[in-house]
Amino acid sequence: MMEEPLLSQNKVEKKWKQPPKNFIKVNFDATVGENRYGYGTVIRDEDGFVLGGGGGFKEGRLSVEKVECMALEESIKVACSLKV
Repeated sequence: MMEEPLLSQNKVEKKWKQPPKNFIKVNFDATVGENRYGYGTVIRDEDGFVLGGGGGFKEGRLSVEKVECMALEESIKVACSLKV
């Protein structure tokens, strides 16, 4: 039996925008499937160099809003661990 893809199949081109000099940029996103959810985060400097990141998937059912909040929280933890 084929399972539906966990990630959206919509093709949207988004280009990373450089932050101002001496700033970092934190990007995060979340996805929710039928019985799984996940998030990802990446932190970059003004040159686009990746300073850190993380993410993962878990079994369970949560709202998109809850998983987005989890992604935000994880992004803050990663930024704090980098002392940025």
